[in-house]
Amino acid sequence: MPEPEGPRRKGVTRRDLLKRGAVAGAIAWSAPVILSIRTPAYAASPPIRACCQCVNGGPSNEPCESDGFTCEACQNFCVGKGGVFKYARGDGCSCIRGVCTGFDGPCDQQLCP
Repeated sequence: MPEPEGPRRKGVTRRDLLKRGAVAGAIAWSAPVILSIRTPAYAASPPIRACCQCVNGGPSNEPCESDGFTCEACQNFCVGKGGVFKYARGDGCSCIRGVCTGFDGPCDQQLCP
């Protein structure tokens, strides 16, 4: 229904004020919601493999182990086995016949004092 014509007031009508408030409220509510919807980078990345080769074999004669070793875990694994001979990380790291190698992909030696 059209509004009756008459003298126009200067300023903002109540209807315009409510519309603007609704738009501002929607923006204020949606910004944190949109920013909180994201996928963490680690969700898409496969775990990095690692292998740890000791100087000597231990009681079970296993001088090399692979899968998710940190340098510290490698040092603990090599206690009583002559210390760390080689510590490497990469998608292709594996132990083959007691040797840490990149058989099926990259396996880069890392510093592990």
